[in-house]
Amino acid sequence: MHDFEAITFVQDLFSPRTSGSNLPVEFHGDAICLQAEMVDEFGEGESFGTLFGLAINDDGHISSVADGFLGASAGSTENTPGILWLDISPMRIFLASSNPGKLADFAAAAVAHNVEVLALPAIKQIEAPEETGDTFEENARLKAEFYSRHIPGEILIADDSGLVVDGLGGEPGVRSARYAEDAGIVAADPDEANNQLLLKRAHSIPDRQRQCAFVCSIAVARNGRTLKTFTAPAHGMLLRATAGNNGFGYDPLFYFPDLGKSFAELSREEKLQVSHRGAAFRMFLKWLRTIRKETAAT
Repeated sequence: MHDFEAITFVQDLFSPRTSGSNLPVEFHGDAICLQAEMVDEFGEGESFGTLFGLAINDDGHISSVADGFLGASAGSTENTPGILWLDISPMRIFLASSNPGKLADFAAAAVAHNVEVLALPAIKQIEAPEETGDTFEENARLKAEFYSRHIPGEILIADDSGLVVDGLGGEPGVRSARYAEDAGIVAADPDEANNQLLLKRAHSIPDRQRQCAFVCSIAVARNGRTLKTFTAPAHGMLLRATAGNNGFGYDPLFYFPDLGKSFAELSREEKLQVSHRGAAFRMFLKWLRTIRKETAAT
């Protein structure tokens, strides 16, 4: 069931009799629940609503409508707003990553948009492509195109992100995940090794010149072809010591002035609102919704 078609249909049904043009939408598994506050058309202090039931064809189009009237006097505990349930499955996309933190971030941001984010099956058994790009976008495209060939017909996203420190000429940049490894450091905890190496190399940078930015590029691909890319930054300052226990990567060293905390001191929900990855993913979700609307209209 196309969500655009369904919601447009609901608006057509309810809008002449509702007190507002926007209906609150709640997603419940494979269904949408829309509630409408009904106006008092009779002017007699009564409130009422209408319950609509829809039958859905196999091709996802509305085939029939059944409705029933529900009403109650003003102030009654039996007052029932109009409720409409639509059968609609969440859109499924795949993420080319085995990082549980990244998957959780994307999944949490997507659920409100009725989008389900799944890890690419058996990604750990797939030999990763060499990331030879000079930019985050180039590497994101490379990964998205490569991994999308392993799940034909499905939309897959891949991201490349990292920390750019102005005082280090852009390091660690596209080599953020392998920063310590590139320096010949072998460690059981790569994140810790990367953080410690960054602190060492940035030790002489004065406090007022420790500007840095997280950058995230997301590439969307299907069947080995890039459909779209999105890039967003988050600007902050590089700390002189780690702070916080949440997040991953360089989060404990990234101070976000607007909130007065490091990224590792933020909850997942807070971080999604201000992070580079959250911003790039919201751009993707906006584009995805546009594509779904265009598809539903054809």
